[in-house]
Amino acid sequence: MKKGEIYEGIIEKVDFPNKGYVQVDDQKVLIKNGIPGQNVRFMIQKKRSGRAQGRILEVLEKSPLETREPVCSNFPACGGCMYQTMSYENQLEMKDRQIRELLEDALIQGGQTDAEGKADFEWEGIHGSPIEFGYRNKMEFSFGDEYKDGPLSLGLHKKGSTYDILNTDDYKLVHKDMTDILTCVRGFFQEKGASSKASVVETDDAVPFRWDESDQVTMWVGQNESNVSPYVFRTESGGVGSAQFEAFLPRETESLYYYGFYPAVEDEISEVTVSVPVDGTIRQSIPDNSSHLAPYRVMYAPAVRRETGGTILEGVIFNHLTSLFVFDITNIRAESIHVSEIRVKASQPIFYDQATYLPGSGSEEVNVISNPVKEIVLALANDVSGLPISGQNGKLRAFLPLIPTASLAGVSVSLAMRVDDRLLESLSLMADELEAAGVDRFQAGHYYHFYLDIDGANVTWDMDKSVDAWELGGIIDISLK
Repeated sequence: MKKGEIYEGIIEKVDFPNKGYVQVDDQKVLIKNGIPGQNVRFMIQKKRSGRAQGRILEVLEKSPLETREPVCSNFPACGGCMYQTMSYENQLEMKDRQIRELLEDALIQGGQTDAEGKADFEWEGIHGSPIEFGYRNKMEFSFGDEYKDGPLSLGLHKKGSTYDILNTDDYKLVHKDMTDILTCVRGFFQEKGASSKASVVETDDAVPFRWDESDQVTMWVGQNESNVSPYVFRTESGGVGSAQFEAFLPRETESLYYYGFYPAVEDEISEVTVSVPVDGTIRQSIPDNSSHLAPYRVMYAPAVRRETGGTILEGVIFNHLTSLFVFDITNIRAESIHVSEIRVKASQPIFYDQATYLPGSGSEEVNVISNPVKEIVLALANDVSGLPISGQNGKLRAFLPLIPTASLAGVSVSLAMRVDDRLLESLSLMADELEAAGVDRFQAGHYYHFYLDIDGANVTWDMDKSVDAWELGGIIDISLK
């Protein structure tokens, strides 16, 4: 069994919190977001030390426990509730077993056992709610894009997603009054033209990072590298280059050793996946604006050791794990044009769209898990014709993130642009020219500045002879409360 392999199997059991298990030959595979009895198709995400974890690709056959239709229009995409197709009685039965087993394990580990070594306690069972829906009076909603670069949305996260927010007006877990409030708040901010997409601020010589109020980071905090626990910290106040974060930790937590990752990840995840599409899925819809970079501003905070613990993790620095291309485009023509895409082409496959990263490794190196391709594409569009550039030296700045590449030795690079629905090719920048520009690879935490001139059917371009650091995420102070 290897990472990336695809298998099929039946989810035999689901433990708290939402951890399902599929038996493949003699290997038990952990799979989240499933229902006992489902026949699923899944991909292995990680495999180490005899443990394997997979991700559901498709439900091939429903579970016998799924005896009713979902009541919410966003099921099963929404991550708010996953067991709507099970009867309430079956949900209670599963919860009863999960909680009882948690208590049994805790009591056995604590030595509270009977003469047979079993957990010594009296189990009274789970008592169901008198109402199945509309019982919650607290719910945490998030702002985001209804779709990539789309209008503002306010709702719950899509299942398994950090960024995608689902708009809906029929959440079944909360009272209808709360749904009405949600709808009014969303409408208010949409009317005000609010945006969730602030990510970085561009200047002539830097790309500073901006922390927003909705940002979260995961920090692993403990006594040493083998004794850390993950905690999600939320922004208390944001800003360009620095921010204040806070979280509530147990008083006994020692902060002698810590490291971090952005965006926040699930507690039990040790290895995270970095995804940066290469096929034009990345779309910049606003001229000179970098808000589309938000899903790809992946950063890590290297491990810090200190002599004494404390209540504040001071001066935590986050570094970018991705690279960045910055394109400054000038229209030499007299008439205005529309640019709908930029293509970066290499003579050999050097671009990847997926990699994994191990927080706490102390390194910027990622482990690529996709096949390399020769071309990476940025789409430019606020309509079908692309982004406009006025004539007589009109300008446009565009931004394309990418997973760091391996060595560029022997590799030439060229650019192409789709202008007024015509693909304009440029001359290649040869390997020795890249080397002269100080570029031996497209490196994490760096951005590369390209200057393109469009004159008639010709595209000429040059690359800045100095390689600039894509500014650090900045220094943040994290309060442990």
